[in-house]
Amino acid sequence: ALHNLGSHVAIHHMQVEQWIPELADVVIADPPRAGLRSEGVEVIQGTQAPHVILVSCDAGALGRDSALLSGAGYELDQVDVLDMFPQTSHVEVVSGWVRRT
Repeated sequence: ALHNLGSHVAIHHMQVEQWIPELADVVIADPPRAGLRSEGVEVIQGTQAPHVILVSCDAGALGRDSALLSGAGYELDQVDVLDMFPQTSHVEVVSGWVRRT
C-alpha cells in the first residue's frame, strides 16, 4: 500500500486502542465486528483528524460507533452500503465523517 500511496502516508495496522495518537488528516478505521467502542473513538479524537472513514460489518456496532463519533464532534457526511456477500444478510457499511468546526 505504501508503494502506491507515497511517503506522505502512514499506515498503522494494529488495534486502535494500542495506537498512540498523532495528528492526522484522515483516519481510516476497519474495526472487528465489535466496533470501535469508546476507547477507539477517544484515540481517533486525539488525532484531531478532520475526516474519518469507518468500515463497519455489524449494524449494531455501527449504531453505537455513530453515536460515539457524533458525541466526539464528528458529523456523518456520507454512507455507502457494499453487498460483498451476495445472498446473505451480511453487508459492509462505509461511512464518512467530518469534524464539526
